[in-house]
Amino acid sequence: MNSISVRIIIPVIIITLLIGLGLYFFVLRSVSEFTDKQIKEGFSYMALDIYRICDESLNELLQSGMAADVKINGKVNEKVKRIKKGLTIGMIEDYMRQNDLKGFIMEGDKGVFSTGGFPPEFPELIDKTVKENTVSTMWYEGKKYYVYHMPFPPWKWHVVLIKEAVEYAALINKMKFAYGATAFILLLSTILIIYFLHRAIKMPIDRIITPLKKGEKPAYKGISEFEYLSDNIRQTMESLRGETKMLNNIYHIAASKRGEEFLDEVVITIARMFGLNSLIARVDPDGETANVITMYLDGELKRGMKVSLKGTPCENVVNKKHMAIIEKDVYKHFPSSDFLKSVKADSYIGFAIFGRKGNAIGILNAFGRHRIFTESDMKVFQTIGQMVATELEVLDEERSREEMWEQLLQAQKMEAVGRLAGGVAHDFNNILSAITGYAELAMRKMEKDDPLRRNIEIIHKSANRAATLTQQLLAFSRKQIIKPEVLNLNTLINDMMKMLKRLIGEDIKIEILQGGGLWNIKADRGQIEQVLMNLAINAMDA
Repeated sequence: MNSISVRIIIPVIIITLLIGLGLYFFVLRSVSEFTDKQIKEGFSYMALDIYRICDESLNELLQSGMAADVKINGKVNEKVKRIKKGLTIGMIEDYMRQNDLKGFIMEGDKGVFSTGGFPPEFPELIDKTVKENTVSTMWYEGKKYYVYHMPFPPWKWHVVLIKEAVEYAALINKMKFAYGATAFILLLSTILIIYFLHRAIKMPIDRIITPLKKGEKPAYKGISEFEYLSDNIRQTMESLRGETKMLNNIYHIAASKRGEEFLDEVVITIARMFGLNSLIARVDPDGETANVITMYLDGELKRGMKVSLKGTPCENVVNKKHMAIIEKDVYKHFPSSDFLKSVKADSYIGFAIFGRKGNAIGILNAFGRHRIFTESDMKVFQTIGQMVATELEVLDEERSREEMWEQLLQAQKMEAVGRLAGGVAHDFNNILSAITGYAELAMRKMEKDDPLRRNIEIIHKSANRAATLTQQLLAFSRKQIIKPEVLNLNTLINDMMKMLKRLIGEDIKIEILQGGGLWNIKADRGQIEQVLMNLAINAMDA
């Protein structure tokens, strides 16, 4: 039932049957009834003629004055009546002979005339089955007859006219021929309709389907509608094959290569399949610039460029988060883009690459000569974009793991340095203790106005600062607890002036601009002094 042949043949047969039934009921049957009516009307006219013969004979008898039932030579009068009846019967016989009629005349129960060789019981059968003054049909011994039963009361006659239906055979045969011809025409029309529908529909479809079953492209030529269908199927197959080929290439690349090598192969494959230049770039967090990861331009791979997205189709791709397709005059639509002008990009297709958080992390696009992009091209481009997005995320994860690994190594290094610093600080602190102790002993033995006392004081303060630095090293190595205290920054800076001058050098001028009304702070003195020393040394190096 799903075959198109069956779906064509069954409706045609049903329509033909409906047309045949319509012709039979509304045309042929009406014609048949009309024919039967004409036969009966003709038969009625002949019966009327015979009645007229009888009536005229009676009128002639009456007009001659011989019809009076008077016993004047009664035998003569009866004789005249019999003669007139006989003449009338003769006239009826002649009329019946001329019109190929059969029948008989009954006067009461007595037959006065008969023709046709009917048996004696036939009149009685007609009297029982045939109504008066009507044309009826009856069957007798396998034959069909038209019968007209006509009474003539003045003479007590019953005139029965009989005509065999076979005598109307020519007319009936014409009717049968009309039935047969109509049936034949309908049958022939059905066959021709099925044949032409087969040639016009089934054969073209077979010519399209047969190569499809073999996996080949159809190449039907003929009826324009089927030719259009064949062309579209062929184009779809070509598009699907191209799409499949490109995706297979991309999947093969994805299976065999990773990282930048994969991205390089992607742009090369896109460029070759589309006949355009291709680019993959990573969008910066500001969304206004992008770093080109890889670009295939005029047959060469390029990378490491930083491009602005403003005034380019890429800006729409990133901001509106949808694919952008321009098939003509791209560089004219974006006149502010020097890059598009330089490569004379006529067509463009771009796709934003989104990360797991839904933010645009990259761009995949192709640009160059004029090209019409099909739905298949868009699907392929989106599929490639998803694969590139996956690869970029993998690269980001690998980069994050590398950074975390580097941080771990750095932390381990710092931990080792801390342990080393702790050991050094401990030994150095012992040395400083001796320096500080001897400096204090020397100052006790010196007079306050001793010119060397000032130098010993500087040695003592420097040793204390060195001790503070040692404490910081111990704090760095987590062996010394930080001791915050309330400090005044102006006082702290003034105390460090001489040390800073000697540390930086006499050739560099130090100028202190103290702030008025500074609040005290709570911090570790040694850490603040170390911060100030680092700032001064950095300024000197700069």
